[in-house]
Amino acid sequence: MQVRDLTEYLAALSAPVRASGGAKPAQDLAETAAALEPFGAYSVPALVELLRQAEAFLRDGTLPPPIKGHAAKSSPAAVDSSQTQRELAAFYESVVQPAVSYSDIEGFVKQLDKRLKKDEAVQVARSFGIQLALKSKKDAIAAIRQKLIERKQALQRSDF
Repeated sequence: MQVRDLTEYLAALSAPVRASGGAKPAQDLAETAAALEPFGAYSVPALVELLRQAEAFLRDGTLPPPIKGHAAKSSPAAVDSSQTQRELAAFYESVVQPAVSYSDIEGFVKQLDKRLKKDEAVQVARSFGIQLALKSKKDAIAAIRQKLIERKQALQRSDF
């Protein structure tokens, strides 16, 4: 399991926690997910090793030897676009919930932008039903963002 998977889980968990009235815990989850983003390519055991070393350094100023069999950093895994497509579809369904804000949408889109390469972003956009000309990663991400925002706005218009 990659830390990227953990950050996605934490970020996705913040919306239902916020919906249940836990604004502060939801904010804590979102901040934790954001703080872990630079470690996205690490395996979870490698992150645990890094945290163990950091704790030892804070405690006594020395770095312990690494645990055998644990690399400092795993090689970045290829993004599973089918998993990303499922996450996007689930998030698309959730944007109609009042607890999901425009900043949640922006955060989700920002995560997509950080983890997808151009070809992956275009593939995910196509699977999301976007048929516009997508010449760049920026175009694909912008089209995904627009579709999410339009869904949120359609709900708000129907509430009147």
